[in-house]
Amino acid sequence: MKFAILLGIIVQAAIELNTNIGLEKTDDDYQKFESNLQVYDENYKIACDCSDVAVKKIEGVKCHPSKIKLSQDKEGEGASYETVSEKLSSKNFTYVKSSKNSFGCLDGRINREILGTPGGDAGEFILALLVFEDITEKSLDQDDVDRYLEDWLSLMDSEHFYMCTDDYSISHIERELSVEGLDIMNPRKTLIDDLLDVISDPNNIGDSHIKLMLEYPELYSIRPNVIQLFIKAFYKILWDEANILRNYLFLDVLSGSHNEVGFLEIRTNQECLSDEVAPLITPKEPGKHGLSLFVNHLDAVNIKRRRLAEFFAEKIAKNKDGITIEKMHSRMNHHGLFFLDITGSYIAKELPFYTAFFV
Repeated sequence: MKFAILLGIIVQAAIELNTNIGLEKTDDDYQKFESNLQVYDENYKIACDCSDVAVKKIEGVKCHPSKIKLSQDKEGEGASYETVSEKLSSKNFTYVKSSKNSFGCLDGRINREILGTPGGDAGEFILALLVFEDITEKSLDQDDVDRYLEDWLSLMDSEHFYMCTDDYSISHIERELSVEGLDIMNPRKTLIDDLLDVISDPNNIGDSHIKLMLEYPELYSIRPNVIQLFIKAFYKILWDEANILRNYLFLDVLSGSHNEVGFLEIRTNQECLSDEVAPLITPKEPGKHGLSLFVNHLDAVNIKRRRLAEFFAEKIAKNKDGITIEKMHSRMNHHGLFFLDITGSYIAKELPFYTAFFV
């Protein structure tokens, strides 16, 4: 019998290898358990002490919010104040390091805990590319974007780089290319060139923020070609079986229609900001008619942007051509807020807006 206490690793193996796993409670509060796991012919014993897991995930932090102040910033048709308040009051939130966690997209179909921002990690990297191009006054090409993305994947603190799409967009690609059963994660090699030709078309983009930027570049005051270069760079890595960096990419294929009933902004107190810690929020509650919200972590993403600013200023620009960390970071926050305002006005125009302040 082999032993392991790293539950996450073993469970991941169980998922990937299609094995059986069963849990037995060993403590009355259901916070401790142990079990046996068989991975093919190997037996493992696993154990976990899950008590206070949210706090134990991060050592030495002072971020311990005791309450949540909820305010309604804009009225609209959708979730009531009481409904959103109930959602927040019924949760035991998990806190994570903003710099070491991936960011999910601004989409109410996501049914797991996330940090949210327009476009997810992909949207933030696109933001950095646009700001970098603006400051240097030099147009980026495909080789530039390919190299920058690979360098970032090699150096980033988080385990995954997130971008979302949806089943509707994949179906549109199938119709456009006259193919059936497209595996967007691992397409047939004979399809890849054709896919790269159409993958950056707005109709084939499942992320609302990125799609809007491509459809209305004049509203965002951007050069849409940069976004198209990024999308191709992302999928080129994802579809290259020989590229180990593909393992860091997380393409989230969301299903169903948008049924969001509100926009929720997440803010945190100064201690959490200093610790670079933020609470994970689930945009879509369980069930067909579960509460669905757009969730944006305004404070947490500032930390991610700081890391991107450091990368572009020091790694890419070598602190030359007037590129500094502070300039990149300031411009990213400025344009990021501007982009958020435009995207929010489109996707949540008639919805109520709420801010949850964790204090």
